[in-house]
Amino acid sequence: MFTVRSINDRNRNQLQTFFETISNTESFITKGIEHHLSALEGFIAYLENEIVGFLTYDIKDSALEVVAIDGLDENSAIDSSLLDLTIQRAKSLHLDKVWSVTTNDNIPVMQFYEKKDFRKKQVYYNSIKKARAKFPQIPEKGYQNIPILHEIEFEYLLPQR
Repeated sequence: MFTVRSINDRNRNQLQTFFETISNTESFITKGIEHHLSALEGFIAYLENEIVGFLTYDIKDSALEVVAIDGLDENSAIDSSLLDLTIQRAKSLHLDKVWSVTTNDNIPVMQFYEKKDFRKKQVYYNSIKKARAKFPQIPEKGYQNIPILHEIEFEYLLPQR
């Protein structure tokens, strides 16, 4: 069974090394904004002191953006647990919504959000072409060799206070 801990000063360096190992980067771009993952808040899932998943988020105004989520074992309970904890955190802070952006190739993540009762809010057509001008490290093709072209925003509205 895995355990989950909040990201803190003691485990932030370990998480940064993990990011770089699995993705060759330490930053993610959403809606044209670069996020340095090791500077964000979030949660880390551990199995016997080894990282097996993480979720990072950024809070702005009355919304929590899930910037990155990755449970290493697809179809596991890790992503679901991390997202559930994040939704609880947003509720405890009396925020209005939790939202996230993924790319059009990332079919498993889109299905995941829909199963977690997020709704598709908006498609940002050709946004990746614009982002690539600023961040050329964004690959041309992604999941199952699908061209990465658009960003899709999902949101989960929280009960009003």
